[in-house]
Amino acid sequence: MKNIFLKLSIILLGLSTGAMLLIGIGIAPYWSSITPIEFMQLFADSSPYMGKLMVPLGLSTAAITLIATAIAYKQKSPNIYWMFIACFAAIISALSFPLYFKEANAVLQSMMLSTTEASEMLVSWQIWHWARIVSSTIALYAALQFIDGRPHKV
Repeated sequence: MKNIFLKLSIILLGLSTGAMLLIGIGIAPYWSSITPIEFMQLFADSSPYMGKLMVPLGLSTAAITLIATAIAYKQKSPNIYWMFIACFAAIISALSFPLYFKEANAVLQSMMLSTTEASEMLVSWQIWHWARIVSSTIALYAALQFIDGRPHKV
């Protein structure tokens, strides 16, 4: 039986990692280039829209990767350790939201920070964001390694 969840997992891992890279390389550097007041206002205006994409994408990516891993394990797939790595890394990436981003985003949206606090929070936000980019990239790489190591039927 083909593991459709494995294919969905790889698609979602690619989309999630790509979206995070866009934020990390394109959007967050722009935030750093404007004044803290402008940043907080822009963040407050745009964060809800970004959250409507990123939160469900992160959660569904972790969930589908977990399902794909369970199916691969049940099928006694070779190189299953790659899927365990992918699953663990996808879950770590998704957990960054309730562990850090939910509260940090709410604080930034409140616009109740001083300019110094906003600047410091942006630095912290970017560090956490790059950590989840790394985790998501590891998950994608591991899932691709799993596929590469499976026997292929012609």
